[in-house]
Amino acid sequence: MAVVLIISPHLDDACLSFGAQIASYTSAGHHVLVHTVFAGSPVPPFSPSADRYHRAWGLTGDPVAPRREEDLRAMQLLGATSSHGDFLDAIYRRDEQGDWLVQPGSRPHTRFMPEEPHLSKAITARIAGLVEQHAPALVATAAAVGTHVDHQRARDATIAACRATGAKLRLWEDLPYALWTNEMSPLPDGTALAKRRIAACGKEAREHKYLAAAAYVSQLPGLVYEGVGLFDLLDRRWSDLADEEAEALYGEVVWTATDAEAREGDPCDEPGL
Repeated sequence: MAVVLIISPHLDDACLSFGAQIASYTSAGHHVLVHTVFAGSPVPPFSPSADRYHRAWGLTGDPVAPRREEDLRAMQLLGATSSHGDFLDAIYRRDEQGDWLVQPGSRPHTRFMPEEPHLSKAITARIAGLVEQHAPALVATAAAVGTHVDHQRARDATIAACRATGAKLRLWEDLPYALWTNEMSPLPDGTALAKRRIAACGKEAREHKYLAAAAYVSQLPGLVYEGVGLFDLLDRRWSDLADEEAEALYGEVVWTATDAEAREGDPCDEPGL
């Protein structure tokens, strides 16, 4: 059976956006490795933005260690293997002038963020190493819908790593961001997306995804939009999509990343891995 390498920006992104596909792959006997890029533990002092998130999450001390434990439980429920990188989330990073990257009252969106070339290069090298080590049949990561800077950093590094190694790459629609925006961070030069499609799966895969998502206990209070909780948001997104894939019991939006000059054939329409 095949190896599938999943590059998740944060410790819940892969599950929320691609969890049903992960469950489908593992139930088919494939080995799925989910590597979270921004899973490193920060050291105090924390930024005001980070302090605000910590209060919302109800976390003290090392705020990332319990989130890694949540991720281990979630991935076990999906039948996948967890791998945690040591890069810091945007709320813990500083810019070249030493100021906090995410200022109080602002959000970590790419249009407000400076470039981080050294970080991007290091992430690309890490992901390229994983691709070379595991020789996956498929690599999947976030499309950066919602323009979160960490999603863009992970996506662009994954694109660069796959371009260097020839690995097949699929991008997922970032949830829950896609419920309120379709804005996507600009793609790297020379990259295009094939036509969007819905990766269909069964009821059991959906149930596994929801069970795994519930393991991210610290994050659930913050995954609310206009008073609607996470699982109702996920149901709402599928309700919006169901007419496009009428025979599917559940599905998640994906694209295949291609060279801008090589879009003929629309490989995203190919089933399976």
